[in-house]
Amino acid sequence: MEDRIIKFIQIIVYTNLWIGIGAAAITWQYYLIHSIPVNYNILSLAFFATVLTYTFQRYIKMINKTHGGGDRLNWMKAHPVLVRGILLATLVGTVVFLLKVQPITYVYLIISGLMSLFYVIKIPGVKGKSLRDIPTLKIFVIASVWAATGTFLPWMNDPVYPNNAPWLFFLIYFIFILAITLPFDIRDIYLDETEKKTIPQRIGEMNTRILSILLLVLHLALIYLALGEWPILYTFFTGLSIFLILKSKSDTNDLYFSFVIDGLLILQGLTIFYERMFFL
Repeated sequence: MEDRIIKFIQIIVYTNLWIGIGAAAITWQYYLIHSIPVNYNILSLAFFATVLTYTFQRYIKMINKTHGGGDRLNWMKAHPVLVRGILLATLVGTVVFLLKVQPITYVYLIISGLMSLFYVIKIPGVKGKSLRDIPTLKIFVIASVWAATGTFLPWMNDPVYPNNAPWLFFLIYFIFILAITLPFDIRDIYLDETEKKTIPQRIGEMNTRILSILLLVLHLALIYLALGEWPILYTFFTGLSIFLILKSKSDTNDLYFSFVIDGLLILQGLTIFYERMFFL
């Protein structure tokens, strides 16, 4: 039974369905927070575009035989037809839902798409480096794209556009994503080249966990500032996140990061849903 559960978790993680649901969940939060009807076209676009992006990035890693993929890349190599099928299906899904959004959305998608592309492909004229090779930069690229997905993507398709730009919530999500992405750099501390100078490489594992916790506390304070009320359930969610961050170590199994830590994106959406339903 345990083996079946682990296999199921591997499938939803390695096919990037889990992170795609996380993208839909962070986008869903925009509608929950503002108490407006959900635009399911936007949620669907976030899901398909995210699965496409992550699958493409890891497919490039696979064919280039770059290090650091571990069990995930081995799984992808063992299921090449499925991987190509996911690429095709999510490309079709992305195009279908692109046709249902406001034209201004294309500006955001082009920018985020280029950032995602050059995250794994060398940038022309930058000494053969991709964005992830530029010292310390990669975590801020990830946080920026994810924060924009949860704020500016739905806002650009909201009737209030171009007013009431969600800068405060962009900052909140940016800080939150930074906090839960730092553990991934802890995981990769001995895999990333020293030239990348990731935050754990600069300040060590323990100090990185402390920084992550401080960021989570800051993001909770900003949530209170944004909502004007103390979020009871969300405080427990933040406490759980801190507990899970403390368990993040370089020798921890990859599924802990890719399933449990990434799963915080989904749990965050559910927490805000029930917070709105019962407390706010």
